[in-house]
Order: sequence, then C-alpha cells, then structure tokens
Amino acid sequence: MDYRAQWADLEASQNPFAIVVMAHLKALESQHDAGDRRVWKVTLIRKLLAKGYERQQILDLLRFIDWIMTLPEEVEREIWAAAVPAANSTAAGVKVRRGGKAAWPEARRLPLSWGAAWA
Repeated sequence: MDYRAQWADLEASQNPFAIVVMAHLKALESQHDAGDRRVWKVTLIRKLLAKGYERQQILDLLRFIDWIMTLPEEVEREIWAAAVPAANSTAAGVKVRRGGKAAWPEARRLPLSWGAAWA
C-alpha cells in the first residue's frame, strides 16, 4: 500500500502510528537532502506535539522520529532549540531540559522502549 497518496488522511489521524508512517515516508524521501529532512523533522515534531497524546506516547514518538530522521549534530541542536517552546507548552507535560551545548529533550536521553540505545 502506498501511504504517500494518503498523506492527508495520515495528518488527520489521531492514531499514533500515523506519525510513525509519516516519519518513515519523509525519512525515505529526504535521505539525500539534509535541508529537506530538517524541515520535515521539525514539521513532524510540531504535528506530534499538537495531537494531544499522553506524555509517554509523545516521548516514544519523539524517540522514533529522532532515531529514523538522523541529521548532523549541529542541525539537531537547531531542531531541538526550535522544538523547545512547543514542547514546553504542551498540555501533556513534556518538558525539554537544557544541558551542555544544546537543548535535548528527555526523550533523546532515554533508550528506545524496545531496547535500542541512542548512538
């Protein structure tokens, strides 16, 4: 099934797996274009935060998006700096902590729930 043709349905869906599918599609499309990947990663993070999911769902999905849409470290810092205001204002209580050289969300410091660790 080609989910690219159903992008509007994925965006409208409240099913958390829709975010997973969108992240996967955009990771594939942007694998050779870091600028495009940056734009889509920020867009997907904002969409995720606007969905109103439970705190743990947000953290799990943030980890997945971060894992599947890797970028150079300096670009990651920019992305998470842009995500800080949105994440800190969400009703689910996800707080982005600042530390070291960059702003990193709690989700990035934790291992994925299925056992893989952050690189």
